[in-house]
Amino acid sequence: MSKMAMWCPRCNQIHERGQRCPLRKGRPKHNKQYDDAEYRRNRRRALDRTQGRCARCGRLIADRDSRGEWRMREGGVHHIVNLKEGGGHATGNLAPLCDECHLFMHR
Repeated sequence: MSKMAMWCPRCNQIHERGQRCPLRKGRPKHNKQYDDAEYRRNRRRALDRTQGRCARCGRLIADRDSRGEWRMREGGVHHIVNLKEGGGHATGNLAPLCDECHLFMHR
């Protein structure tokens, strides 16, 4: 039985089933380092420390849900020393930032 061809809405081409779209080839794969329990625990602590606000400008970036977990409105938790440069998931290396400040930090 042959594989069926499928239309790809991303590139508007027809691909064999199982064949990846050429526009997806350059996309990075999920970084498993962010699934780490230490990162999740310290991310929560960093948001607790700033009460869900951006560490740089003070804008509210996260709310607590009914279970007490943080839900991001915008932005994310920034590693002050990048993981590639040897930084870890320690609480002191994490800073909650809004989208604008996060972009500023990466310039």
